Amino acid sequence: MTERQKLWAKSRYLRSEMRGIGPMITGSVVLRHIKCGKPNCRCTRGYLHFMCQVTHKENGKTKTVCVDKKKHAQALFWSRNYKLFKKLLKEHTEVNLALLRSDKKRKEEKGRERKMRKTSEEELSELKKILEREFPSLKKTITRNLSCLIFAFVLLLRTYRGWYGRLTLSGIARCFPARATSKNRYKRLTRFLDNENFKMIN
Repeated sequence: MTERQKLWAKSRYLRSEMRGIGPMITGSVVLRHIKCGKPNCRCTRGYLHFMCQVTHKENGKTKTVCVDKKKHAQALFWSRNYKLFKKLLKEHTEVNLALLRSDKKRKEEKGRERKMRKTSEEELSELKKILEREFPSLKKTITRNLSCLIFAFVLLLRTYRGWYGRLTLSGIARCFPARATSKNRYKRLTRFLDNENFKMIN
């Protein structure tokens, strides 16, 4: 799975998580102990009343809603849902921004690949012309395959494997300038090297 596919998968997961969140409320749930103000109430003797309140903004002003005793847990749960939703939304935004950046990055990479492919094609074409000029008696198919083989050698020598002399048929086949799979490029290379004209004469 590519990095882009991982981002899309995470984006879908976060959306499903947000859809699964139940009712929610904005604002803060405040639990307080207060006095009611009645002179004969027990709160005057230190047994304060327990109260749940929800504070929220409305038209730029802070408003408070007192919650019934039976709905304290519900208010806390809905407030927790809103906080969870905000957290998931933030993650979802970060993932989507990364996807937007990856689109731009992918376009830049494709541009570099096109430029490199064009340069490689020009180098390969120049190599074919040199072989045709220096060895006019060679068949066109041999000239084409030989130029591809030389090009693959040069390309491989530019990598760290080439620096350390790690030249293998599979490595050469991977650098072979042909629009085919690695397996097909390897077959083409071995067929070319098995040519009778390349065998040593005693």
